[in-house]
Amino acid sequence: MNNTYVINGYSPKGLFERFEDICAIPHGSGNERKIADYVVKFASERGHYAYRDASNNVLVRRKASPGYENRPPVLLQGHLDMVCEKTLESNHDFTKDGLKLIVRNGYVSADGTTLGADDGIAVAMMLQLLSDPELSTPELECLFTTDEEVGMTGAKNFDYTKLHSRRMINIDAGAEHVVVSCAGGQRTGIYTSFKRIPYYGDILELTIGGLAGGHSGIDIDKGRGNAILITAGIIKKLRETLPAFIIKMEGGGKENAIPRNCTTTLAVNDARAAVKVVSAAAAEVKKKLSADDAGFYIVVNPGEYSGKAPSPQLTDSLLSFLSSIKNGVISMCDDIDLVKTSQNCAVVNIDGNRLRIRILSRSSDSSDLLKIRRELTATTKKYGFRVRHSSGYPGWLYEKESPLRDTFVDVYKKMFGKKPPIIGVHAGLECGIIKSFVPDMDIVATGCATYDEHTPDERLDLASCERMYAFLSKLLAQL
Repeated sequence: MNNTYVINGYSPKGLFERFEDICAIPHGSGNERKIADYVVKFASERGHYAYRDASNNVLVRRKASPGYENRPPVLLQGHLDMVCEKTLESNHDFTKDGLKLIVRNGYVSADGTTLGADDGIAVAMMLQLLSDPELSTPELECLFTTDEEVGMTGAKNFDYTKLHSRRMINIDAGAEHVVVSCAGGQRTGIYTSFKRIPYYGDILELTIGGLAGGHSGIDIDKGRGNAILITAGIIKKLRETLPAFIIKMEGGGKENAIPRNCTTTLAVNDARAAVKVVSAAAAEVKKKLSADDAGFYIVVNPGEYSGKAPSPQLTDSLLSFLSSIKNGVISMCDDIDLVKTSQNCAVVNIDGNRLRIRILSRSSDSSDLLKIRRELTATTKKYGFRVRHSSGYPGWLYEKESPLRDTFVDVYKKMFGKKPPIIGVHAGLECGIIKSFVPDMDIVATGCATYDEHTPDERLDLASCERMYAFLSKLLAQL
């Protein structure tokens, strides 16, 4: 498909070519039709069974290798969609542009955008295993799901009676370990409409950026700054000294990404004085940020405005709401060093005559998710906003007995001379959904080493891909 591959010198060559093919196809959440076309065509050209449903989920089945016909089948699973985040300077169009890849020091990344190794490397891994003539395997099923990054709706809509397997390896864990549990999640949208009033006077354009951001589950315990909440804190500090209210605001981009940027237009009665207060407040913020957020910056531009703006009461309600909700780590697990419950205030948008807030809550404890849902509903109503909860998905609980996990650990120890880390993750995996539909499915999750997922700094360790492909090939031969 691609005649100018940039990843060279790694084996198997086909794995990395498949990954580059995937990167050349736009495949953000909700835009997976073309990548599903590619998977179906790839499978059909090699004589494999391929089933595609109305959600663009694809199931491909490879027949058992000679001598493996009597072994139980095994399922590999990953998702087709990617998180579409880019730098403020990038003009990349995720709906039509392929990614521009950069290979440096053993890693591949994308120029100014997310890479989509979450979960494009899993898709490439499965395609290469389906086409590998040297592979010894039981009947191999590969399930490619859609919309994982925006509520896992593909996995929710798939018909699991199509599966033969009761053993499953998810390849979306983002590191060389074995994952045995994950968090469930709940998305919340908060809205209100308002009338605008005439405003003529000074304004302050306030832009915050340079924060590390990151995955709102995996990175939530790293203490990284939230651009929306930092902006709200600076506005509150300003209002202690000078009258100010929000005319326009845009912060964050995706529920599952810690917001890195926020741009706000403020009505002020003295722009010059406001610049001094905001600059001093930002300096105090910078002192408190972690080393991960060393790139933090603030740009403050005074100006004049003539038009319509929300009333100051909207600013009052928004700042009070943001101060009232929980954000970041809420609680830790009792028995292991793992975040139990967290919340990410991910998106705030004030434009036209509408306010929109988007929040993602996570927990491995369903009762905690229910408690958060009730708290958010009560707080939202207190400040006169509307609330809508959607896209909830179950967690995946640890099971003491797992023959698949035992085999995984045994093969890993023999190959690498050490036991793999066995962990739970504070992130949503489709394992919980699949387990809810197929209760007797024995599941483990693993993956290649990726870093800074859901940000434009995302990168994939190419040597890790080599190791994990060799490992999965060996593991399938032992199942």
